[in-house]
Order: sequence, then C-alpha cells, then structure tokens
Amino acid sequence: MRKFYYLFALCICFIALISCSSSKSETTSLSDRELEEFIKSHDLNVTAKQVIGNKFTVIMFENANNMGFYTAYLQDGEIKSSSVISDNNTDTSPISMGGVATGVPFVTISINNEELIKNTHKIKIVWDDGQESIQTVNNRSALIIPYDNDSFNVTKSCDEVYLLDENGNIIHEKS
Repeated sequence: MRKFYYLFALCICFIALISCSSSKSETTSLSDRELEEFIKSHDLNVTAKQVIGNKFTVIMFENANNMGFYTAYLQDGEIKSSSVISDNNTDTSPISMGGVATGVPFVTISINNEELIKNTHKIKIVWDDGQESIQTVNNRSALIIPYDNDSFNVTKSCDEVYLLDENGNIIHEKS
C-alpha cells in the first residue's frame, strides 16, 4: 500500500511539472488605454506607433536629446517592454533607422529632412532574402515597416532602403 501512495504522489508531482513547463505565456498588443498610459508614464514624444502581428506595439519617439523606439506588450496581465534609444541625430543624417532583426522583424525609419518628407511618396525596404516591403509615406516623418505580420521566430535584416518619389524614382537610398 505504501508503494501505491509513493507512486501516486510521484505521478501527481510529474503531472504538475509537465503542466507548469508546457504552459506558454501568451503575448498580446496593448489596448488603446494601456498604450496611452505607457506613453504618458515614459514621457514620450511619439512620432509613430504600430501593432505588429497582433503580438506587440512599436512606439517610435523623438525627444530633444534622444530618439528610438519601445516594443510593448501585455503578458500575464502585465505590461512588458524593451527599448532601443540613441542620441538624436536628426540634424546630421537625412534618415535615421532602427529595428529588430529576430523574432518578428521590423524597421523603423525617421525622415529628418523636410524636403525629403515632402518629396517622398513611398519607402521600399529590401530584406536580406530579397523580399520587398513598400509603404506609402503620406507626409509622415516616421514609419514602422514590418517584414510581414505573419512571420514569427525568424531572422531577417534590412539590406537596402529606397525613398521613392511619385514616379517611382529613387530620391534617396541607404544600404
């Protein structure tokens, strides 16, 4: 009988371990209210924001001394985030780029030149596998361009960026 109790207790422990190790925390993007609270709590001057893959929100910002982006998401009822922040280089560079190459890849682009903002109709990103992502600018100075919204756990890097005018002519490129 004692063996039965030990075996029963061992099975219960084994089942508990399996259920704990197999549970995966689901991540979701922030609600509008959570996003606004996050922006306010981090005192961000937001230049662009976008939900990617229904998993997280990218928030681009530019303050007087620095610029960058946060990725924020909800996991187990708690807001989690990470950031990439650099010195503000808008006076010295026509475009500033950032992004993430692994997981759910995306590129952040800030157009720092008023003439480029006015004349750029579309931005074309060429990824390292040759896939192209094209987004209309619509007089925006900051854009977030995902590799796609369906690829997870991949590694993709941005090889080339083209700013195109209304006729599709390249007016600025960065590789």
